[in-house]
Amino acid sequence: MNNYDNDDFILFESMKLGHLKISGQVGGSHSQQYLVYQFMTDQTSLNVAISSFRNALEKPSRLH
Repeated sequence: MNNYDNDDFILFESMKLGHLKISGQVGGSHSQQYLVYQFMTDQTSLNVAISSFRNALEKPSRLH
C-alpha cells in the first residue's frame, strides 16, 4: 500500500496447544474510521492466511 498515514498492523501470537491469537488494526487510529480486531484460531488456519497474504502482495493494489 502507498498510504503511509495509517498505522495498520497484524499480530500473530502463539498460544498453548497450537492455538493462535490474531489481532490487528486496519486504518489509522487518528482518523474517525478504523477497525481493531482480535480472534482465536488454531494452526490449521496458517496455510490459508499465508496463501492469502502472498496473493495480496503479488496482485497490484486497486486502492489509490
